[in-house]
Amino acid sequence: MSATARALRLGRRRAPSSDDRWYAPPLTGTGLRWTLFALVVTALPFVGDVPNWIPPIIALTVIWRYAAFVRKWPLPPAVLRMAWAVGSFFVIYYHYGTINGLEPGSALLLLMSAMKLTEATRARDLVVVVYMAFFNVVTHALFDQQILSSLYGVAALAVVVAALLQVTRRTEPVKPKRALARSANLLAQALPLTILLFLLFPRVPGPLWALPTSSKGTTGLSDSMEIGRFSELLESGATAFRARFDGALPPPAQRYWRGPVFDRIIGNVWSAAPEKPSREYNIDLLEPSYDYDLTLEASQRNWIFALDVPATPDSLPANTRLNEHLQLLADEPIKERTQYRLRAYPSYRLDAAGAALDRSRYLDVSMSENPRTERWARELRTRYTDDAELLRAVLERFSEAPFAYTLAPASLGDGSASDAFLFESREGFCEHYASSFALLMRYAGIPARIVTGYQGGERNPIGRHLTVRQSDAHAWTEVWLSERGWVRIDPTAAVSPDRVERGIQDALGAGEALPPVMLRNGPILSRLRLGWDAANAAWNRHVLSYGKASQQRLLRKLGFKTPSASTLILLLTASSGIVLGILAIALAARRRRARDPVLRAWHRVTHQLAKIGLPRARHETANRYAARVADERPDLAQELIRLASQFSRLRYSESASDKAELAWLRAAARFKPRAASRAYR
Repeated sequence: MSATARALRLGRRRAPSSDDRWYAPPLTGTGLRWTLFALVVTALPFVGDVPNWIPPIIALTVIWRYAAFVRKWPLPPAVLRMAWAVGSFFVIYYHYGTINGLEPGSALLLLMSAMKLTEATRARDLVVVVYMAFFNVVTHALFDQQILSSLYGVAALAVVVAALLQVTRRTEPVKPKRALARSANLLAQALPLTILLFLLFPRVPGPLWALPTSSKGTTGLSDSMEIGRFSELLESGATAFRARFDGALPPPAQRYWRGPVFDRIIGNVWSAAPEKPSREYNIDLLEPSYDYDLTLEASQRNWIFALDVPATPDSLPANTRLNEHLQLLADEPIKERTQYRLRAYPSYRLDAAGAALDRSRYLDVSMSENPRTERWARELRTRYTDDAELLRAVLERFSEAPFAYTLAPASLGDGSASDAFLFESREGFCEHYASSFALLMRYAGIPARIVTGYQGGERNPIGRHLTVRQSDAHAWTEVWLSERGWVRIDPTAAVSPDRVERGIQDALGAGEALPPVMLRNGPILSRLRLGWDAANAAWNRHVLSYGKASQQRLLRKLGFKTPSASTLILLLTASSGIVLGILAIALAARRRRARDPVLRAWHRVTHQLAKIGLPRARHETANRYAARVADERPDLAQELIRLASQFSRLRYSESASDKAELAWLRAAARFKPRAASRAYR
């Protein structure tokens, strides 16, 4: 039995041989730099999505690891590394309350990828870090799938592939530009198959990224309304949703996007009373109607901001419903960008007969004290017995009295906010007017409620859609009138009609500054902004919202009338085989054309020598052939022997560099042997 076998049998580890070192080469500076760079590039997008203390830890670990390599510092002992791993697990658990989910999982992945650097001593350790960087790229796609984020992900993927090529290279590393070029080439070869898988892989209902998502949302609206809070939403230019209409857009005065409805007031806060069981809707929908696609951003709410009002319950999208206030709701919270196909009827009559009207519910003012508002309502009631006439009188008062629409109203205190607004400050935002008007109507005996949502939207002529942002948040009222039912009344429009017709920009008084997100740009910047918004809308509609319905429509256009899952699989298999076959043929042709450039150049040298009567025998190596030719032609000896010697090193040495290869190729191209003169005959 050999010594090695005895050692293995006794459980002892034999000393690593040269073969072991070849399969686990030592860590190199170039490989380490590329690995650190790949880790940093893939960790940067997580800033803001993970706890703030994680990015500094990664940065410090990267700096320390490179300094340790340069200065030959010892790595931390196993006890410290184990403490880091266990500590990271418990700290993440303490911060999130769980270890499952997108955010805690991503945070733990980042910490563990940095921790792996503290024990990396060979190239195979760096390979593990590079593989973790691949996971970082994929994981961040679950946080954000916008165009810029996706483009950054592709660029980061190219860096990670280049790092993998450099770390696993057995010879001298190539230059960064060449490594990135090779990485881009590999990604380009994978692109056709990626597109096929995206288009044809069988899908379950729902958009592309139907995966665990971040808990963050974009909605600025709340499940209650307090006077003075709506104007804070103007600081956000984030997109709430986009709407793309089949035909003409509804006029600005009808662009009300219905959200939560509030029917209970406590102090100065409006909220929704517990929902009653759904009942049959007594509603008359009047033409014209508008068909459109609504693309909602994630909000973590189940509110669908449909154009007021959505169609009847029997024509709504799947997994949605209308509540008693005609608010469209999804069955589950909207955790990802979601598209709905809807129809709206801006002209309608709701519960005109009052059969379903709970008057006490919409007249309740018991939890709000505004005595001056109450006295004014009684005075109005004594003068106007007809509800419609009383309503017109109040709107005329808003229009004629010195009321102002402003983004920076004076504080109304914690007491009787309606009294302070109507009789003292007379300056406010939409919620000031909606709340005071609804309360005044209730005091006058007219059922009223608050509707919140959005009003307006920016028309994008490039993408042919409306973009509604958080800054378009709005509040209005609905009052019940006999034989007309619930009627929308927007008291803000009585004070500032431009708010509804043109938007907030034209509604403010002279000299009042807009928030930065709402400032108008010049024609060039405005065109660029609209173009970028149109690109994002197309990306959302065609890529991120590409689900089962979109796939079925595509297949029907291709001639498959009733595509099934088996049809999809067969089509995907056949098309993938064709793409892979074309790619294989192209690569084979390319390899034939661009076979080893060193070997091709050497064949050119030997061919030139054969033309002057010095052919190479099939059994001769490069060095033997050069030696024989040197004996016959001393004038070619020095140059040919040098070419043959360098050719052998380039072909069979592991340490050959790109620089040496390029120099040899140039020397071989300059080699032009001539026929022997009489002196050598």
